[in-house]
Formats: sequence, structure tokens, C-alpha cells
Amino acid sequence: MGMMPAWFTTTRNRKPRKPKFRTAEAKQKYEQNLRNWEELKKRHGADSKKTPSFVPLTSYKLTPPVGRESAKHYPSCGTAGMGVATKSENKTYTGTNILGIGTLHKSNAVPIFNDTEAKDIAKMRR
Repeated sequence: MGMMPAWFTTTRNRKPRKPKFRTAEAKQKYEQNLRNWEELKKRHGADSKKTPSFVPLTSYKLTPPVGRESAKHYPSCGTAGMGVATKSENKTYTGTNILGIGTLHKSNAVPIFNDTEAKDIAKMRR
């Protein structure tokens, strides 16, 4: 099953349906099973409406992982005033194969190698 979008808070989007029965006997059997189930839950102490006990935190202290207690702090190079790089040169095409660049559709740039390609691109429907 795929991931649900972020705006969904649950995977159930409707109430559960009430069961439909073919006969009155089937309905009575279903209701008897429900009563037996509720009886069993009460007998064994499984109360679904019981709220979990909440214990407030009195103290909470963060500790570093084992092996990092005595780790040194290394400052980055930028804070020391070093690490300045030079600007790279502009890249230009120096070959003779490409005649130019054509636009096939919207911002799709296509290299043009000969005159027939340029004519074909110009004749294409936009």
C-alpha cells in the first residue's frame, strides 16, 4: 500500500457499517457472542475505556553518547578567515560542429548541427 498524503490523519474515512443478518437467529447469535466477549473482557480486567496511567517527568537530563564525552570541538575553516576560492573561468564552446541552439518546445534547447535540422525545427508545429 502506498504512502498517504500528509493531510490525512487516519486511514479510515467513514464509520463502520452495522452488520446485516439473513435471519433473526443469526442476529441473536451475533448479539450473544458480543455479550460473551464483553463478559470475558470484564472478567479478565481488559477495559477498553481505561485511560493509560500518566507519569509526569520530574527530571530529564540529556547525556552524550558513549565515546563522545571528551570529543574536541573543531571550528570550521570559514570562521578562521581562510578557505576563499577563486572564480572559475566562463565556459564557451570553441568547436565548429554546432551551428547554434534551437528551441523545440517551450524551453527545450536543442543543438543544431546543420541547416536541415534548423529548417525542420522551424517547420515543427508549436
